[in-house]
Parts: sequence; structure tokens; C-alpha cells
Amino acid sequence: MADRDDDIEDTKPAKRTGISTWTMVLAVLNILAAAGFGYVALLDYQKRQDWSHAVFLYDLAMLGLPSEKDATTLTAYEETRNRHNLTSAQIKEAFQKRGGSGSGEFMEVAEMFNSRIRPQDLSEETLKTLFGSTGPGVKTIEEEVKRLESQVNTDIGVAFEETQKSATSDDDKRTKIRDLLFPLTFTIQQVDAIDAATKGAKDKATLDSLLEEAVWRNMMMQVLTPMEVYRPGDVKNWSSRRRRI
Repeated sequence: MADRDDDIEDTKPAKRTGISTWTMVLAVLNILAAAGFGYVALLDYQKRQDWSHAVFLYDLAMLGLPSEKDATTLTAYEETRNRHNLTSAQIKEAFQKRGGSGSGEFMEVAEMFNSRIRPQDLSEETLKTLFGSTGPGVKTIEEEVKRLESQVNTDIGVAFEETQKSATSDDDKRTKIRDLLFPLTFTIQQVDAIDAATKGAKDKATLDSLLEEAVWRNMMMQVLTPMEVYRPGDVKNWSSRRRRI
């Protein structure tokens, strides 16, 4: 019985005390392969992000800045925008310009592109790309209107101060007022009214007020006249809408 126990103990395999060289090589190769796959995946992700950003900038240039309502709800503009009609020849030409090859006809496209841009989609990097050095970036049309409104009032104030400094006497101020307002007149009665107002202003405060009025009206006419060509308005009581500097 004792001899059998000794035979059993002698046949037990010896315990391994380390890792073989081949196992180490395979482990290292697996680690390197995983790192390589991760690097390729990162490159693919970055490239997809670049392409998505380029498409987003194209949509932004086509659709323009969003409004504040676009942040929370669909607007009537999005629901009623025009369809894009692309003929087979146009699609084929674009396909070939991008290096595509093949023959046959392309199907015509007549659909509404469902691209939607919200204010929260415009990051600081996108605003820098969009506006560049033209000025501070804004995310909505309302912000741009407020910025321009403030900028126009500031520019008018600066122009008034420069005009006031260049007019050293009361006669110079009367001449400046006429030069600014006469080009805006349409009838002889308006010319007579301006002439009478400048001659009737005897004190410095009245002349400064008329000069400020003239500068404001002249600059606003320069700003609004081009807009009237593309989008004419029907403004009533124009004098009551005057905004003081």
C-alpha cells in the first residue's frame, strides 16, 4: 500500500513557476493590437466629427441664424420652407465633381431638407468660424438686431460729436444742418421749413438740438434706404419714432 502511494506521488506533474516566453509575446502583441485599433477608431471619430461640422456650417450658411423660438419649438418657417428641386443632370454633375464614376441616370430630388439649427447648437468655435474678425458672434437673429441697434445709436452719437466739434460758430451749425437735411427733402415746402427752422434758432441749445436731429435723420436715411429696396415698410408717424441719442 505504501509503494502504491509513492507511485502516485511520483506521477504528479510539476508546478509551473513562471510564464513562458511565447505567452509574453502574445500578450504584448494583443496590447499593441488593442492600442492600434483604439488609435484607428479615434482617427475615424475625429474625421467623422470634421465632416459633420463641415456639413453643419454649410447648413448654417444656407439657413442663416436661428431665432430664439428655435431653441424650444418648431417655427412656421421650418414647417413651410420651400422644397429643393434637383434635376438628374445637376445630381450627376455634383457626383462627378466629387470623383464619382458610373453611368446611368440619377433620380430627381424634390423634397424639403429637414435641417434644423438651434441656438444651443452654435458653439464658440462655430461662432469664431462664422463671424471671424467681423465682430462678436451671436447665436440668434434677435441678438444680432439688438447688437446692430446699439451699434447704430453709438455711431450716430459719435458722428454728432464730430459734427459739433467741426462747427465752430452758429453760422457753421446752420450750414451743417442744411447740408444734412436738404438732400432728404422732396418738396419746396420742406426746404422752406428747414430754412426757417435754422434761421429761427437763435440760442446754442436750439441749434445743437437741430444739429443732432439732422445728423440722426441723415444717418438713419442712409441705413434704411437700402433696406427699403428689398423689403419696403409702411411706417406711420415717422417723427414719433425718433430715438434720442
